[in-house]
Amino acid sequence: MTPADQQIAFIGAGNVATHMAKALRNAGMKIKAVYSHTLASAQTLAAEVEADAIDDIADLPEANIFVYCVKDDVLPEIAAINSLRFPNALHIHTSGSTPANVFLNQWHGIIYPMQTFSKNAALNFSEVRCYIEGSNRQSLKMIDNLARSLTSHVSELNTEARLCLHAAAVFACNFANHCFALAEKLLKEKAGIPFETLLPLIDETVRKAHHLSPVAAQTGPAVRFDQNIINKHLEMLDDMPQMKNIYRTMTESICHTALETTNDQLRPDENKGPGFRC
Repeated sequence: MTPADQQIAFIGAGNVATHMAKALRNAGMKIKAVYSHTLASAQTLAAEVEADAIDDIADLPEANIFVYCVKDDVLPEIAAINSLRFPNALHIHTSGSTPANVFLNQWHGIIYPMQTFSKNAALNFSEVRCYIEGSNRQSLKMIDNLARSLTSHVSELNTEARLCLHAAAVFACNFANHCFALAEKLLKEKAGIPFETLLPLIDETVRKAHHLSPVAAQTGPAVRFDQNIINKHLEMLDDMPQMKNIYRTMTESICHTALETTNDQLRPDENKGPGFRC
């Protein structure tokens, strides 16, 4: 079957679906339908990939491949119902943490694109790393072919390893981005300094990750065990208790990681902030 012969239906019209559907369309695939419980969302993506927009999943037409890009809490129910309704189609979800057995037909699997997706942020899908899994050899082969129409960076990965990778991605991306949000809040509320001031620092931090291990690249007061600076920061954050707790937890973690790496000992310090232990 040639790419143009394949008819793909997307369940979901969010960030992942938007980028993946457009990339498949650009690769010559036929996107037959886009489903979303919000019709406007389905219509927006459907218009970009020349597909039909649907807001009732019972109206989904037959397709060769169904791609599920929905929240993990609704995926099992939708996947089970739809895979039984279309048992001869290939069913694929894109979740990093949900196993493939949510599908109840023979032909199914996973394409997990490990990347951060935002609808309005341009993305070169050929640079995305995709991790795949299939219910059998034939399913895996079809999934591999589909993934390689998106990117050459395709690897097979089982459910347990994919779950670990997804959790690591949350630390590296989601938590890191939240730290940017906290930094923006701190600058704005305490000093009126624009977030853009931090961009050169953020860029250099990411650049170093390409040639240094994160442990080797770590800098700052925690890795230096600079308790005086740590205490000043904690005192400044007295009126921001949630941020203060995050600062303390992160500082402890950096400190402990440094100790584990160097097998060194940190002497007790009577000036440690309340509740802080390293």
